[in-house]
Amino acid sequence: MKAKFIAAALAGAALVAPSSASALQPTVTTTAQRIDGTDQYVWSCVGRALPPITSFSLSCNGQSAVGVFPVATISGVGTGAPRVCWSGVFQYGTGFPPPYAFYSGCREGEHLPA
Repeated sequence: MKAKFIAAALAGAALVAPSSASALQPTVTTTAQRIDGTDQYVWSCVGRALPPITSFSLSCNGQSAVGVFPVATISGVGTGAPRVCWSGVFQYGTGFPPPYAFYSGCREGEHLPA
């Protein structure tokens, strides 16, 4: 009985996984708003990914969020544009063992006035 339950749980988990690796590409957005009368900006970086996630790391202006979560937000105050980097390992498909996709990247200089 226990073996049937475990097999059913694994099959159910596989069914909720996205069917293609391209569906798992995380989206990362940044915002920055200048604080009037200063050279400081209030900034934020948000990373969104589809589960199931093996690991997801978001780093923005020297601050990091690491874990297994679908949304990560980092915010703060600084003098420059947000520099954001991300990486993650994501499970997809219904095979066993399930296939995995890895995504990573960095961006800098968004959302500052010219």
